[in-house]
Amino acid sequence: MDDNKLKEEVERTLGISSLPEGVKEELIARAGQLALERALTAVMEKVPEGKREELMAISKEGHQNKLMEFMKKEVPNVEDVIKSEVWAIVTEIKNKN
Repeated sequence: MDDNKLKEEVERTLGISSLPEGVKEELIARAGQLALERALTAVMEKVPEGKREELMAISKEGHQNKLMEFMKKEVPNVEDVIKSEVWAIVTEIKNKN
């Protein structure tokens, strides 16, 4: 599933499709950031022990592109891990309503 389809599915699942575009973008961006943080924790367990310090240093720099490049190199299915975390967050939000 590409990013646009994922975004549309998240909007539909959360029932936010009718909200203004800026609000939707903000909600999805927050969910994405939270998913990235959760994925980072999951990825940390999969990264070889010798690379964990490098991963944490990149994470602290705050450069998401550099972080994604590193994670893709070290954990080939990292995008699946992130998507899984996005859906976990969406499910949690939906179940709270």
